[in-house]
Amino acid sequence: MLGCWAIGVFSFHYWRETGVRLFWYSGVAFWLLAAQRLLLLNLSPSREFLPYLYTIRLVAFLVILYAVYCQSRQPPSTLSE
Repeated sequence: MLGCWAIGVFSFHYWRETGVRLFWYSGVAFWLLAAQRLLLLNLSPSREFLPYLYTIRLVAFLVILYAVYCQSRQPPSTLSE
């Protein structure tokens, strides 16, 4: 959980520096994964397999896929020399 949270913090930091939306989407996705882990931590083991917990994980992965798709659809930036 802490790892996902930290990756989200770094992603938001890089998004603020570069303005690339891929970093914003990855930050949101990793914070969703951290929230899902936090919910798993607070539930009893008998309720661990509830579908909504894994729906959060599915949404996080779909956010990452959407971010990669949007990033690949943008024209490559030209570097000025």
